[in-house]
Amino acid sequence: MTNTMKVFILIFGAAITMPSYASNEYYCRTAIKTDRTIKSVPKDRAWLGIMKVTDYGNSFTVHFDGHYNMHNFDSGKISPVGQKGHMNIKTESDSSITEYFKYDSTYRLFNYVNNKKRFDLNLYACESKDGTLIKKL
Repeated sequence: MTNTMKVFILIFGAAITMPSYASNEYYCRTAIKTDRTIKSVPKDRAWLGIMKVTDYGNSFTVHFDGHYNMHNFDSGKISPVGQKGHMNIKTESDSSITEYFKYDSTYRLFNYVNNKKRFDLNLYACESKDGTLIKKL
């Protein structure tokens, strides 16, 4: 096999494995209001209330990392709403329904069980890894 063929195979293979969207990681302050069925766990008592959000442009994931005894929430594909927002409504694996919103520099989740709001999560003052405050996502 010639060197030219090896380079082509290497480049072609790398192009196949690249994700379709680049992602950005943000660390956001949180405010959560629950229906009291969601309980904090011992690790929440020493937690500073910062959650990681991975933003893919057309979707985002909120990483609960076990806080409030919950796993990650993935928005699925979000669509434009109005001039500044994006949203999606999705049925979760536990049959609850979550509304996902992304605005200029904030994210918001509303989760419902049996048509009753289980929690309202507001992620705000989002910063990049280097500590730069995000003005507009």
